Amino acid sequence: MQNKNRYDDPSKLLLMSATIGNMEIFASELGIKEWQGRVVPNLWPKESRPIHILDAPSMGRANTTRDPLAFEKQADVIAKAILSQPKEWCGLILVSRKTETVALAQRLATRGLADRVFPMVNEDLSYKPTDQQIADGEERKQRVPNSIGISASLYCGFDGRVEKILIVAKIPFAFLGSPYERARMQYDAKMFYWRAAWTLEQGLGRTRRGNAEDYD
Repeated sequence: MQNKNRYDDPSKLLLMSATIGNMEIFASELGIKEWQGRVVPNLWPKESRPIHILDAPSMGRANTTRDPLAFEKQADVIAKAILSQPKEWCGLILVSRKTETVALAQRLATRGLADRVFPMVNEDLSYKPTDQQIADGEERKQRVPNSIGISASLYCGFDGRVEKILIVAKIPFAFLGSPYERARMQYDAKMFYWRAAWTLEQGLGRTRRGNAEDYD
């Protein structure tokens, strides 16, 4: 007698995640036509998880091409925000490409943060695994406790338990210079925007790790 595969009956499949977000878009991408969903409220109310939008210009390609000072204006706003907080705080700034980790670090260095900011990349911009970035960041904080790392890849996988500053400098849309990503966006534009929102939400949670003091 052959045992029935437990996956033969789709009504018994259960998907669980803390990061799905919009279940309708997610189900459509997977080709699931009939489904039921349940959202469990966050343990921490939204009032305890504010996201402050800095008064920076749009950093989309159209605006940065039109306004050559956009990157300088953004650096002014980011530096002002950091310098308005306790000087002993360490933190993380997330960007969308490796070259910008260096460029933003240089711009912030001229605005009173030269001793604190550092790009979390190799000098030649070659690939550095996230675990190595984190290890190097920990070593750096031993020397400079109020360090602020700048990374293009730590939107997830980083457990910022001591970091008090977290800034996302660019919405992390998929790179449309890739034929694959461009085709995927053309296939399902909703999913393209959802993925950017998902990555953004993940990034903004790097310093909120389930401890009460993270939600003050």
